[in-house]
Amino acid sequence: MTATAPVQLPASLDAALAALEEAGHALGSARAWEMQLEDLRALVKRDAIERILQTENPLTHKPHSASSAEAIVESDVDYTLHRLNQRVAVIDVDTARGRFEAAKLRAYYAAQVDAATLTTEDR
Repeated sequence: MTATAPVQLPASLDAALAALEEAGHALGSARAWEMQLEDLRALVKRDAIERILQTENPLTHKPHSASSAEAIVESDVDYTLHRLNQRVAVIDVDTARGRFEAAKLRAYYAAQVDAATLTTEDR
């Protein structure tokens, strides 16, 4: 049995595949951050509602009820900031996904160009 030498990829294809790998890692990291924020959302919302329950409802001059606290939870600064972070994370995922798809196309076309070049050189 004869050992075959490892295939040496053309530099342009090797670079395109490395960029694809990097873009895939960035997409995974962006998705992980988005998921972590979503996992925390219920806890951040619960804490916001608990803070609101400790305040006076200006309409009744009594502490907020759970339903009124739920109704105005979007006004809580910490909860609002968490939701803004989630929006940024979604944008980051979409951006990373676009970069990943672009990197896939660049790698595909680099492979096509390199294959065509090799075929032409073989003639």
